[in-house]
Amino acid sequence: MSISRSLHGALRTAATVGATCLTLPAAAGAATGWTEPVMASAAGHTVLSPNVAAAPDGSATVVWRANDGGDQVLYANTRSASTGEFAATPVQISDDGESASEPNVVADGAGDIIVEWVNASGPAIVRVRVLHAATGLWDDAPTALNDSSHAAGDQSIAVNPDGSVTLAWGAYDDGQVLRMFTRPAGGAWGSARDVPVDSGNVDRPKLAFNAAGDGIAVWRSFPGGPGQVRAARYSAASDTWTVAPQPLATEEGVDQVSAAIDARGNAMAVWYSGDNYVLESHYAALDADNGSWTGPDRIEVNSDSAFLPMVAATDAGYLPDAADKPAGRFVTTYQSFVWDVNPQVAFATSYPQTRTYDPSTKSWGEISYPGGIRRGGAPELRVNARGDMILTMLGTTELSTPQVVTASRPAGADAFIAGRAVAASNVDPYSGGLPHGAIDASGDGYNVFPVTADGHTSAMFSFGDLTGPRLDSVSVPSTGTVDVEQTFSVTASDRWSAAGDPSWDFGDGTVLSGASVSHAFATAGTYTVTITSNDTVGNSTSVTREITISDKPAVRQLPPVVQPPVVQPPVKLPPVIPARLAGKKITITVTVPNCSAKFVAVTKFGTTKYQTKLKLSQSGKVCTATGTIVLKKAPSTRTKLRVAIGRVTKTGTSTIATLTTRRS
Repeated sequence: MSISRSLHGALRTAATVGATCLTLPAAAGAATGWTEPVMASAAGHTVLSPNVAAAPDGSATVVWRANDGGDQVLYANTRSASTGEFAATPVQISDDGESASEPNVVADGAGDIIVEWVNASGPAIVRVRVLHAATGLWDDAPTALNDSSHAAGDQSIAVNPDGSVTLAWGAYDDGQVLRMFTRPAGGAWGSARDVPVDSGNVDRPKLAFNAAGDGIAVWRSFPGGPGQVRAARYSAASDTWTVAPQPLATEEGVDQVSAAIDARGNAMAVWYSGDNYVLESHYAALDADNGSWTGPDRIEVNSDSAFLPMVAATDAGYLPDAADKPAGRFVTTYQSFVWDVNPQVAFATSYPQTRTYDPSTKSWGEISYPGGIRRGGAPELRVNARGDMILTMLGTTELSTPQVVTASRPAGADAFIAGRAVAASNVDPYSGGLPHGAIDASGDGYNVFPVTADGHTSAMFSFGDLTGPRLDSVSVPSTGTVDVEQTFSVTASDRWSAAGDPSWDFGDGTVLSGASVSHAFATAGTYTVTITSNDTVGNSTSVTREITISDKPAVRQLPPVVQPPVVQPPVKLPPVIPARLAGKKITITVTVPNCSAKFVAVTKFGTTKYQTKLKLSQSGKVCTATGTIVLKKAPSTRTKLRVAIGRVTKTGTSTIATLTTRRS
């Protein structure tokens, strides 16, 4: 079957008579982030085959063909990531006088835009032109990768996980070869590399490489009789290509091959075959461990026909297997349809479907409808290096009014997010070609499609903000202590829409909001802290960190500290004179047994007897009695008086001590 017949069938079944309306769930999550379509082509151009590529910075370049004076001229226009606007005037990519056909456009890891096509005016010459991210300028002129003696066609181009680009086609050079050119990201094209093919030709090859550099090539071949699906495997370790000795399949009407390879080196090829009314989508799987292919077998079940299959590999979200080797999954899409009455007298109801294949168990998952879409056709699958996917397809809401429908599957997810129609009823796949999509390194989506109005077909572009905010500079302590407050912080940003305040779920029932928050845990243990930020179109991003909280350390009881005795130096005090005589005054200071009794001092000078009551004072266990006796006249200097200290009782006074005065 030719590709033109495939396209005709896709368009007919996508816009089927009698099919029920396109079933879309309510727009939610990432699906709400699509912009209204804007024109990328020049006014008045009638475009053919518009395509799109997205650079890592979020800029997008749309490429299309236009009829200029009978020639097929190639044009391009770039939407700036900073302004979100296309240039006022598109750039002519192909030269005047050539007939540009089969254009493809990709973005490499450095952000360079590579456009390749075939100059069909004469021998088929593959030509390329590059828009350089570093300068913002296109090459001065296209570059030819072959000459007229080695005509090419049906070429394909692939972006590899390391950011390089590989361009391949079938050529004849003393025999059929698979010819490849590789360009490192931001670099220059290398020399041609040929893989000899022992039987048949190389037609519409598809290539895929994994992060280790291993690769797979699949193509269709016509050695005479039914068509064949052939394959070759590339080993980065030995830098060799090995062509499978036997065809993967030999079938009538082989068309649209697609290939993918996972991180471990498992690979899958898909294609369809059959006649115009009964089509089957088939697959063959390569086991990385033993290098053998299994299949072919059908992908779809429970349908009359299935065609236009594509396959992509994703390793995101899948853990290594028991041998500690990476284990991925293969996601396939195809258009399945069921004839309402009879395939030759009635139209069919079309169903875009997806299935996931697990190479470790060699088993398929259940059939699903991407994003809940139950009517549509011509699905195109795109995947980035991270494993994010976007599906672009036709859908219908009423008779002959196809719309462009998209669905997305973030890396690590198990299903596509709800699809959304992104164009009105004047989408024109019949004259302008099928819609195409692209996905950038961050997971945001882009699509382009033809729309006819006022006698001209224009290239319309729509952008999808499909990813949540970036969460950078995440600061979560790895350890902490019960009841001790700590600070947690993060920076949330979004390239296309505003990022909301991050929320913090600390795993202990506490939820806080803000770029920087403080929190103390009440109980020891290990907690998972979840940080989440939403943008204004409903996309969400979450990251987790763990923190281990310990109990407070016990307070250690120390023995009492015994201080050594402090030895004070002796203090020299004036001598205490119990009875001091100074002039006419006698001062008494004497220690008495206790302070609970009464004491008196008695003396006699001449014929006069003197007596005074003593005052008592307590210091610790010592009681001191003091008092003063004033004589009528001063004794001579040699006179010594006797002073009796008496204790007063109920029966009288009893003498407890006798003092002799001394001069001061």
